[in-house]
Formats: sequence, C-alpha cells, structure tokens
Amino acid sequence: MQYRTLGHTGLLVSQAFFGGTFIGEFEDEASTRRLVDAAWDAGINTFYSADAYHNGRAEELLGQAIRPRRDEVNLLIKAGMRVGTADAPTTMQDWNATPRRVEVDHAYYMKRGIGPTSRGLTRKHLISAVEASLKRLGTDYIDVYVAHFFDPSTPVEETLHAMDDLVRQGKVLYVGCSQTAAWQLYRALWASEVNNLVSYQSQQIHYNIFERDARREQLAAAEAAGVSVLAFNALAGELLAGAHKRNDDSLRDAMGFRRRYADMYWTDENFDLIEEFVSIAGAFDRTPSSLAYAWTLAQPAVTALNIGPRVVDGFAPAVNAIDTPLLPEEDRAIQHLLERYPTAPPTRERLTVESL
Repeated sequence: MQYRTLGHTGLLVSQAFFGGTFIGEFEDEASTRRLVDAAWDAGINTFYSADAYHNGRAEELLGQAIRPRRDEVNLLIKAGMRVGTADAPTTMQDWNATPRRVEVDHAYYMKRGIGPTSRGLTRKHLISAVEASLKRLGTDYIDVYVAHFFDPSTPVEETLHAMDDLVRQGKVLYVGCSQTAAWQLYRALWASEVNNLVSYQSQQIHYNIFERDARREQLAAAEAAGVSVLAFNALAGELLAGAHKRNDDSLRDAMGFRRRYADMYWTDENFDLIEEFVSIAGAFDRTPSSLAYAWTLAQPAVTALNIGPRVVDGFAPAVNAIDTPLLPEEDRAIQHLLERYPTAPPTRERLTVESL
C-alpha cells in the first residue's frame, strides 16, 4: 500500500479507500468487522461512507467496526442527502414506481412527513446532519466531511461558512466535495479564498473507462487546484472485473446502485470492449480488476481509489494495482482499445442529484 497527502493538507491517506456503500444492505456487524479488519491488514487507513446510505445503518456499522482503532484511521463522510425517508422503496416494484424528478417536489415529500430541510447543503441541514452522523458513528470528530453533491439552491458561501464553523469546533478536520463540475469547484475555492474559509481538499469523481471523456475537465480542474481526486466505481459496477456476462440479467432484478450500474453500462458495445479488455489484462498477466484500477490511478490528479469489496480477499486487486503501477505498454494497449470505443451516454437517463 502507498499513501498520499490529501489536497494541500498533511493528512496521509491510503491510495485505496474502503467504501461502505453496501454496508447495511448486505453486511451485518460481524461481516462489516471482517471487511474492516481485512482492509486494515491490506494497509488501508481511510474509510468512507455517507449518512444517507441505508438510512444511516452504514454509519452505525462502520463506526462500530473501526472503534478499536479510531484514532489510527481516517473517516470520510458525505452529507446532503435525505436520511431515513419514509417512502424509501423496499421492493423492485416500489423502486420502479418511485417518482424521479429533475426538481425537488417538496409538497410531495411533505405529504409523507419529510420536511424541505431534510436535505441539501444549508447551514441548518449540515449542522443537524453532522450531529446525527457523529452519534451513529460513535465518535466525536470526522476527518473529512464531504458535500455529497452541488446544491444549486444554497449559496456556496453558506455551505462553506457552516463547514468552517464545524472545523473550528473540532467536529470536522477537513472538508471535500463530490461529483462537482469544474466551474462549481472553482466557485467554491474562490469563495473560500476571499472569505478566509476552509476549502475543499478532495473531490470524489465517478470515473472509469466508459466515462472518461465527460470527466476530463473535472480531472484537469482538480489537478490545477491541487485538489485530490478520489475515484469511485472504477470497475463500472464490476463489469470491468469480468464479473458479468453479456446475457446475464441477474442485476435487472436488483435495487439501488447495482441496478443503476446495470442500466448505465450493459450494452453490447460495452461487452465487446470488456472482452478485449480482459484479453489485454491476460496478456500482461494481470486480473481485469487490477488493470482497471491501475488505469484509473494513472490518470492525472487521482490520489486514491474508493473501493467497496464484499469479500475479505476483494482488496487484493486494488493493492496489486497500487504496488504495480500501470506500465507504458499496458497504457498503450488500452489507449488503442479505447480509440475504437468512444465514450457514449448511459443506456438510461441518470437520476439527478435533485431527485434523491
């Protein structure tokens, strides 16, 4: 394992984070502890979750698992989404029937007992959210507190003033952002500078070989600003690991992230690319997962991978990619492949952050 400083700070983070997206959905207390221990044994010192994951259960389980070594690990927690919504879908039928909106319909949620202040990056919501997260995590501070998305309805100065107060109070040590456009990142960095406020030190970006073009501006912006890029979904829902077959529809009956990734990536063209990608990995005596991780880590400004394996030996491909960086000949082979497969939009329109 290798370690890098986060943004312009002295905080050392492992080049692989353990992401707790599925904690609380598949993992109970015992299995979460096994995964956390395996991550630690692999050299991972940074653990990521979000308050909204599985109605807060992900934070509770992760907090319990890291408690014996709390001061030795870094906690990265995202905030801004709703937690514990009364109308959260519990079946595939409910999931498909749940309204998707470009703009938030607060009247719709109010009828279900969910107030307009239950989400967003307002001072009111962030102050409430951090207290709830600290309680669920069983800790008195969060190492990196992250804006889960760009909130167009809240002035960025309000968000940064609230985060600055949390840092001054010692409840938060550093702050970051997630899935933020280049102009949004620079707007926030400018506001931090002119108002003498804490500034974003990291940016989480959805990045893999299927979505490389759309993200180039974000990578360039982060690199120029010295903001660390934390890349997630580098395996494109495990498609780049060779875990799914062209005619396998098992994920079509899944919910949440797994279903969304299937909708985004499962096309004949993408499976054609995958078959060639797997062959390239074999030619260089790598697993497809290791090669995909190594390619992502080789991109400018990428400081770390956000990975979320569900088995204790699932950390090995990322560790291998870190210990064995992408070779020039591997990069050339992948580049030749990607030149024949230009990036394309997802197969189904993505949900906007305002609809969540």
